[in-house]
Amino acid sequence: MLLTKRLFDRIRRVNWNIILLELFIVFVGVYLAFLLSNYQEEKRINSEVNKIYTSLKLELEEIRFNFPQRAAYQRSLNEEWDSLYNSGNYPPLYTWRFIQPQYDFTTMEYALQAQGSAVINFELYESLTSLYQGIKRLEHLELLITEIGMAYRNVPAELGMNQEELTARHADNRLLFFRFKDLSGLRANELERMVDHTQTSLDIINARLGSEKRKKIELQLLRDKLPLLLENSNLSVEMVKGLIHQQFPDLKDRDVERVLSELNRE
Repeated sequence: MLLTKRLFDRIRRVNWNIILLELFIVFVGVYLAFLLSNYQEEKRINSEVNKIYTSLKLELEEIRFNFPQRAAYQRSLNEEWDSLYNSGNYPPLYTWRFIQPQYDFTTMEYALQAQGSAVINFELYESLTSLYQGIKRLEHLELLITEIGMAYRNVPAELGMNQEELTARHADNRLLFFRFKDLSGLRANELERMVDHTQTSLDIINARLGSEKRKKIELQLLRDKLPLLLENSNLSVEMVKGLIHQQFPDLKDRDVERVLSELNRE
Protein backbone atom coordinates (compact mmCIF):
# COMPACT_ATOMS: atom_id res chain seq x y z
CA MET A 1 0.00 0.00 0.00
CA LEU A 2 2.83 2.32 0.94
CA LEU A 3 4.66 1.46 -2.28
CA THR A 4 1.58 2.22 -4.35
CA LYS A 5 1.12 5.56 -2.61
CA ARG A 6 4.73 6.54 -3.29
CA LEU A 7 4.32 5.57 -6.95
CA PHE A 8 1.22 7.74 -7.35
CA ASP A 9 2.93 10.62 -5.61
CA ARG A 10 5.82 10.46 -8.07
CA ILE A 11 3.43 10.28 -11.02
CA ARG A 12 1.62 13.40 -9.77
CA ARG A 13 4.92 15.25 -9.48
CA VAL A 14 5.87 14.49 -13.13
CA ASN A 15 5.66 17.48 -15.47
CA TRP A 16 3.52 15.95 -18.18
CA ASN A 17 3.64 19.07 -20.31
CA ILE A 18 7.39 18.68 -20.74
CA ILE A 19 7.07 14.97 -21.53
CA LEU A 20 4.34 15.59 -24.10
CA LEU A 21 6.42 18.36 -25.64
CA GLU A 22 9.42 16.06 -25.89
CA LEU A 23 7.29 13.32 -27.46
CA PHE A 24 5.90 15.82 -29.94
CA ILE A 25 9.41 16.99 -30.86
CA VAL A 26 10.52 13.37 -31.37
CA PHE A 27 7.45 12.65 -33.50
CA VAL A 28 7.96 15.76 -35.63
CA GLY A 29 11.65 14.93 -36.04
CA VAL A 30 10.92 11.37 -37.17
CA TYR A 31 8.17 12.57 -39.50
CA LEU A 32 10.38 15.24 -41.06
CA ALA A 33 13.17 12.71 -41.51
CA PHE A 34 10.67 10.42 -43.22
CA LEU A 35 9.51 13.23 -45.53
CA LEU A 36 13.10 14.18 -46.34
CA SER A 37 13.97 10.56 -47.13
CA ASN A 38 10.93 10.27 -49.40
CA TYR A 39 11.79 13.56 -51.11
CA GLN A 40 15.37 12.50 -51.73
CA GLU A 41 14.23 9.10 -53.03
CA GLU A 42 11.66 10.73 -55.32
CA LYS A 43 14.29 13.17 -56.54
CA ARG A 44 16.69 10.30 -57.24
CA ILE A 45 13.99 8.36 -59.12
CA ASN A 46 13.02 11.42 -61.20
CA SER A 47 16.66 11.99 -62.07
CA GLU A 48 17.04 8.33 -63.07
CA VAL A 49 13.80 8.44 -65.08
CA ASN A 50 14.91 11.56 -66.92
CA LYS A 51 18.32 10.06 -67.70
CA ILE A 52 17.06 6.64 -68.81
CA TYR A 53 14.02 7.86 -70.74
CA THR A 54 16.03 10.53 -72.56
CA SER A 55 18.68 7.99 -73.58
CA LEU A 56 15.98 5.47 -74.54
CA LYS A 57 14.26 8.00 -76.76
CA LEU A 58 17.53 8.80 -78.51
CA GLU A 59 18.23 5.09 -79.10
CA LEU A 60 14.73 4.30 -80.34
CA GLU A 61 14.54 7.37 -82.57
CA GLU A 62 17.67 6.03 -84.28
CA ILE A 63 15.66 2.92 -85.18
CA ARG A 64 12.64 4.90 -86.31
CA PHE A 65 14.81 7.26 -88.35
CA ASN A 66 17.24 4.79 -89.96
CA PHE A 67 15.60 1.37 -90.18
CA PRO A 68 12.96 2.23 -92.81
CA GLN A 69 15.73 3.30 -95.20
CA ARG A 70 17.72 0.17 -94.43
CA ALA A 71 14.66 -1.99 -95.05
CA ALA A 72 13.88 -0.21 -98.34
CA TYR A 73 17.48 -0.62 -99.50
CA GLN A 74 17.39 -4.32 -98.59
CA ARG A 75 14.12 -4.73 -100.53
CA SER A 76 15.61 -3.10 -103.63
CA LEU A 77 18.63 -5.41 -103.45
CA ASN A 78 16.41 -8.45 -103.08
CA GLU A 79 14.52 -7.50 -106.24
CA GLU A 80 17.83 -7.42 -108.13
CA TRP A 81 18.90 -10.71 -106.58
CA ASP A 82 15.61 -12.42 -107.43
CA SER A 83 16.06 -11.36 -111.05
CA LEU A 84 19.67 -12.55 -111.01
CA TYR A 85 18.71 -15.90 -109.50
CA ASN A 86 15.86 -16.44 -111.96
CA SER A 87 18.30 -15.89 -114.84
CA GLY A 88 20.55 -18.66 -113.48
CA ASN A 89 23.29 -16.39 -112.12
CA TYR A 90 24.56 -15.29 -108.72
CA PRO A 91 26.73 -12.45 -107.35
CA PRO A 92 30.11 -12.77 -105.57
CA LEU A 93 28.74 -13.27 -102.07
CA TYR A 94 32.13 -12.97 -100.38
CA THR A 95 31.78 -9.18 -100.51
CA TRP A 96 28.88 -9.36 -98.01
CA ARG A 97 29.43 -9.39 -94.26
CA PHE A 98 27.91 -7.82 -91.14
CA ILE A 99 30.42 -7.17 -88.37
CA GLN A 100 28.59 -7.47 -85.03
CA PRO A 101 27.53 -5.73 -82.96
CA GLN A 102 26.10 -3.34 -85.52
CA TYR A 103 23.75 -1.71 -83.06
CA ASP A 104 24.30 0.06 -79.74
CA PHE A 105 21.37 -0.55 -77.40
CA THR A 106 23.10 -0.35 -74.03
CA THR A 107 20.40 1.89 -72.51
CA MET A 108 17.69 -0.58 -73.53
CA GLU A 109 19.60 -3.41 -71.87
CA TYR A 110 20.05 -1.29 -68.75
CA ALA A 111 16.33 -0.44 -68.70
CA LEU A 112 15.34 -4.10 -69.03
CA GLN A 113 17.49 -4.94 -66.01
CA ALA A 114 15.62 -2.24 -64.03
CA GLN A 115 12.26 -3.98 -64.51
CA GLY A 116 10.18 -4.01 -61.35
CA SER A 117 11.66 -0.74 -60.10
CA ALA A 118 9.84 2.60 -59.94
CA VAL A 119 11.69 3.64 -63.10
CA ILE A 120 10.49 1.00 -65.60
CA ASN A 121 6.85 -0.07 -65.40
CA PHE A 122 5.59 -3.36 -66.80
CA GLU A 123 4.04 -1.80 -69.90
CA LEU A 124 7.35 -0.33 -71.02
CA TYR A 125 9.24 -3.46 -69.99
CA GLU A 126 6.93 -5.61 -72.13
CA SER A 127 7.33 -3.30 -75.13
CA LEU A 128 11.13 -3.08 -74.79
CA THR A 129 11.34 -6.87 -74.44
CA SER A 130 9.60 -7.35 -77.80
CA LEU A 131 11.91 -4.79 -79.36
CA TYR A 132 15.04 -6.35 -77.85
CA GLN A 133 14.01 -9.78 -79.10
CA GLY A 134 13.72 -8.24 -82.57
CA ILE A 135 17.26 -6.87 -82.27
CA LYS A 136 18.57 -10.31 -81.37
CA ARG A 137 16.70 -11.87 -84.33
CA LEU A 138 18.17 -9.22 -86.59
CA GLU A 139 21.70 -9.87 -85.34
CA HIS A 140 21.18 -13.62 -85.78
CA LEU A 141 20.00 -13.14 -89.38
CA GLU A 142 23.02 -10.96 -90.13
CA LEU A 143 25.39 -13.55 -88.69
CA LEU A 144 23.80 -16.25 -90.88
CA ILE A 145 24.09 -14.00 -93.94
CA THR A 146 27.76 -13.40 -93.11
CA GLU A 147 28.41 -17.13 -92.72
CA ILE A 148 26.88 -17.80 -96.13
CA GLY A 149 28.95 -15.03 -97.68
CA MET A 150 32.09 -16.54 -96.20
CA ALA A 151 31.11 -20.01 -97.50
CA TYR A 152 30.96 -18.79 -101.11
CA ARG A 153 33.69 -20.36 -103.27
CA ASN A 154 35.00 -18.42 -106.23
CA VAL A 155 35.53 -20.03 -109.64
CA PRO A 156 38.78 -18.51 -111.02
CA ALA A 157 39.53 -19.38 -114.66
CA GLU A 158 43.19 -20.17 -113.92
CA LEU A 159 42.28 -23.19 -111.81
CA GLY A 160 41.54 -25.18 -114.94
CA MET A 161 38.64 -27.05 -113.36
CA ASN A 162 36.92 -29.64 -115.51
CA GLN A 163 33.27 -29.31 -116.44
CA GLU A 164 32.03 -31.63 -113.71
CA GLU A 165 33.90 -29.69 -111.02
CA LEU A 166 32.66 -26.38 -112.43
CA THR A 167 29.07 -27.61 -112.45
CA ALA A 168 29.31 -28.77 -108.83
CA ARG A 169 30.94 -25.48 -107.73
CA HIS A 170 28.27 -23.40 -109.48
CA ALA A 171 25.49 -25.56 -107.99
CA ASP A 172 26.92 -25.06 -104.49
CA ASN A 173 27.14 -21.29 -105.00
CA ARG A 174 23.62 -21.13 -106.40
CA LEU A 175 22.29 -22.93 -103.32
CA LEU A 176 24.21 -20.52 -101.08
CA PHE A 177 22.77 -17.61 -103.03
CA PHE A 178 19.22 -18.92 -102.62
CA ARG A 179 19.67 -19.14 -98.85
CA PHE A 180 21.41 -15.77 -98.82
CA LYS A 181 18.60 -13.88 -100.54
CA ASP A 182 15.96 -15.70 -98.48
CA LEU A 183 17.62 -14.57 -95.24
CA SER A 184 18.04 -11.08 -96.67
CA GLY A 185 14.29 -10.90 -97.23
CA LEU A 186 13.71 -11.96 -93.63
CA ARG A 187 16.14 -9.23 -92.55
CA ALA A 188 14.07 -6.61 -94.38
CA ASN A 189 10.93 -7.94 -92.66
CA GLU A 190 12.58 -7.71 -89.26
CA LEU A 191 13.81 -4.16 -89.87
CA GLU A 192 10.25 -3.08 -90.72
CA ARG A 193 8.75 -4.98 -87.77
CA MET A 194 11.15 -3.29 -85.36
CA VAL A 195 9.96 0.15 -86.47
CA ASP A 196 6.42 -0.79 -85.37
CA HIS A 197 7.69 -2.10 -82.01
CA THR A 198 9.70 1.09 -81.59
CA GLN A 199 6.64 3.30 -81.99
CA THR A 200 4.85 1.47 -79.18
CA SER A 201 7.80 2.04 -76.81
CA LEU A 202 8.18 5.66 -77.90
CA ASP A 203 4.53 6.42 -77.13
CA ILE A 204 5.10 5.30 -73.53
CA ILE A 205 8.42 7.15 -73.24
CA ASN A 206 7.06 10.39 -74.76
CA ALA A 207 4.14 10.41 -72.31
CA ARG A 208 6.55 10.01 -69.36
CA LEU A 209 8.99 12.66 -70.58
CA GLY A 210 6.35 15.32 -71.19
CA SER A 211 6.00 17.70 -74.12
CA GLU A 212 8.85 20.10 -73.27
CA LYS A 213 11.57 17.46 -72.78
CA ARG A 214 10.30 15.54 -75.78
CA LYS A 215 10.47 18.65 -77.98
CA LYS A 216 14.00 19.45 -76.82
CA ILE A 217 15.23 15.93 -77.65
CA GLU A 218 13.51 15.87 -81.05
CA LEU A 219 14.97 19.25 -82.05
CA GLN A 220 18.44 18.02 -81.11
CA LEU A 221 17.88 14.89 -83.20
CA LEU A 222 16.95 17.08 -86.16
CA ARG A 223 20.12 19.12 -85.77
CA ASP A 224 22.16 15.91 -85.75
CA LYS A 225 20.38 14.07 -88.59
CA LEU A 226 19.32 16.75 -91.06
CA PRO A 227 22.80 17.61 -92.42
CA LEU A 228 23.35 14.00 -93.51
CA LEU A 229 19.84 13.73 -94.95
CA LEU A 230 20.18 16.96 -96.93
CA GLU A 231 23.65 16.04 -98.15
CA ASN A 232 22.87 12.49 -99.30
CA SER A 233 19.47 12.95 -100.90
CA ASN A 234 17.94 14.83 -103.79
CA LEU A 235 14.90 15.81 -101.76
CA SER A 236 13.62 19.36 -101.90
CA VAL A 237 13.33 21.39 -98.71
CA GLU A 238 9.54 20.96 -98.77
CA MET A 239 9.88 17.19 -99.09
CA VAL A 240 12.35 17.19 -96.18
CA LYS A 241 9.85 19.17 -94.10
CA GLY A 242 7.20 16.60 -94.95
CA LEU A 243 9.46 13.80 -93.76
CA ILE A 244 10.19 15.69 -90.55
CA HIS A 245 6.51 16.18 -89.78
CA GLN A 246 5.92 12.51 -90.52
CA GLN A 247 8.64 11.52 -88.05
CA PHE A 248 7.89 14.21 -85.44
CA PRO A 249 4.23 15.24 -85.86
CA ASP A 250 4.14 17.36 -82.69
CA LEU A 251 6.89 19.74 -83.81
CA LYS A 252 5.61 23.12 -85.03
CA ASP A 253 6.48 24.56 -88.44
CA ARG A 254 8.36 27.42 -86.79
CA ASP A 255 10.55 24.95 -84.87
CA VAL A 256 11.50 23.10 -88.06
CA GLU A 257 12.12 26.40 -89.89
CA ARG A 258 14.41 27.55 -87.08
CA VAL A 259 16.50 24.35 -87.27
CA LEU A 260 16.76 24.61 -91.06
CA SER A 261 17.82 28.27 -90.78
CA GLU A 262 20.50 27.37 -88.21
CA LEU A 263 21.87 24.66 -90.52
CA ASN A 264 21.90 27.03 -93.50
CA ARG A 265 23.90 29.60 -91.52
CA GLU A 266 26.45 26.94 -90.63
